Amino acid sequence: MINTSLSKVEMEIRTTLYRNIFICGGNSLTKGFPERITNEVKKLAPKQMKVMLNAPGNRKYSCWSGASVISGLSSFRGMWVKRNVFKINYFL
Repeated sequence: MINTSLSKVEMEIRTTLYRNIFICGGNSLTKGFPERITNEVKKLAPKQMKVMLNAPGNRKYSCWSGASVISGLSSFRGMWVKRNVFKINYFL
């Protein structure tokens, strides 16, 4: 999935993206996960491409932390989905 996504990006920024792959979330804490992702991406990436995977130590909560920062920005308030709108449109 990573290589498929990166192959659809303009060539000028593809190198930068291959060097800045971040993994996060609790599932990324599975033993050997960062190494496996790195090996899989390198195997499918163009031969000359340098692949760098970033796996921060706080990645268990990094998704939540990022979302909490964004949700606190005043510029983000216009993107909130109100409870009644959610219930009408998204609740199954």
